[in-house]
Amino acid sequence: LPPFSGAVRINQGEVSFQKWLRAAKRLQADASLSEAQVKRVILKSLRGQADEIGDYYSAENSDKIIDILIAQYGNMLDGEELKIQFYNILQEPSQSASDYLSLLFLKLSEVHSHGGIRVDEMDSLLLRQFLRGCSDEGLMLKLNLTDDNPIPYHNFITLVRREETRRMQRKCRVK
Repeated sequence: LPPFSGAVRINQGEVSFQKWLRAAKRLQADASLSEAQVKRVILKSLRGQADEIGDYYSAENSDKIIDILIAQYGNMLDGEELKIQFYNILQEPSQSASDYLSLLFLKLSEVHSHGGIRVDEMDSLLLRQFLRGCSDEGLMLKLNLTDDNPIPYHNFITLVRREETRRMQRKCRVK
């Protein structure tokens, strides 16, 4: 489990709370680990203020410790507010289209986990926001994407990355 401190500025070697939480949930879902092992790994991964909170609640089970950390560091916005934030994410000038798509997917997953959308809406919302926020017009034309034909994320990211790779190879050949 990666280290998490709860500091406003993420220190080198640490991760954001959302990333730590995803890893902690995967750890909890691992059937090969006992509750005591999961709790020990969770408590060992905490640093700084988060470690102090973990120490205080160390007698609790891993679910309770995670719930307390969510209350302290988790996103307190509801699904609708997160959905509005999602609609305002635009591609940064230095950001690749695949990085932008990955960011959108992570944010949309967070919207889903907070009850802002159903899982069957994810592909169409992801495509719609990508079409709206992607600034790489050449890529958009080449992929010929339309919002009436949603693509599952794993296929979508593959299409975008293949096109980016093709362009990079072409650029290298021209040089």
